[in-house]
Amino acid sequence: MQAYVMFTRSSKIGSKLIREITGEPVSHCAIYVPSFGFVWHSTIPTITALSLAGFEETHVIYDWVPVVLTEEQFTKMRTLKGSYYDFFSFFYIGLRLLFRKINISLPKADLRKISGAFLCTEFVQTVVGIENDPYMTPFKLYKVLKLSTK
Repeated sequence: MQAYVMFTRSSKIGSKLIREITGEPVSHCAIYVPSFGFVWHSTIPTITALSLAGFEETHVIYDWVPVVLTEEQFTKMRTLKGSYYDFFSFFYIGLRLLFRKINISLPKADLRKISGAFLCTEFVQTVVGIENDPYMTPFKLYKVLKLSTK
């Protein structure tokens, strides 16, 4: 099934904060399945699906990376709908990135294993079948997917 991983930013404070801390042009990723017309993404408070038009009301699309989802991957994506956004991991990763700028290291921890919740990148990695890296920023995921489609 044809799908696209969308890489976006918005005017929301979280998006601005992510872009400021990472120095990267995007702050969010989502999966769009044209045959259904819906965008699935992990956002506060849960993984949700909404129309492309509804998604574009609050997100500026940086780029789309084509992917082919198997029926199993599509089912996994639909099953994850309603799973909670991992706000604690978002906060902790932000602190790690911020502290790194002032040369202070905080330990890495796979917080999703503890919380069972998902950041946007973890959601996309899980569905698309990329080894989960909870510290991968949306832009780093973009680079990984762009390289894999060449």
